Amino acid sequence: MKTEATEKQELDEINEKMGPELVPMVMSVPEAGKKLGLGISASYAAAKRKDIPTIRIGRKLLVPVRRFRRKFE
Repeated sequence: MKTEATEKQELDEINEKMGPELVPMVMSVPEAGKKLGLGISASYAAAKRKDIPTIRIGRKLLVPVRRFRRKFE
């Protein structure tokens, strides 16, 4: 399992190579939950409680990467 520092370093390397416009701006609720060590159901429950920041686009519930990082880094 990757540590947060390792994931941050990998994202920084991707930023340098690809440029910030190619870094994802949102992620799925299960993906965000996985980064916190949660399963799918627990991830959606946390999102419902507003523990995980979310936005809704149509019927899709997404997690803004910047808000997620600010809250959990």
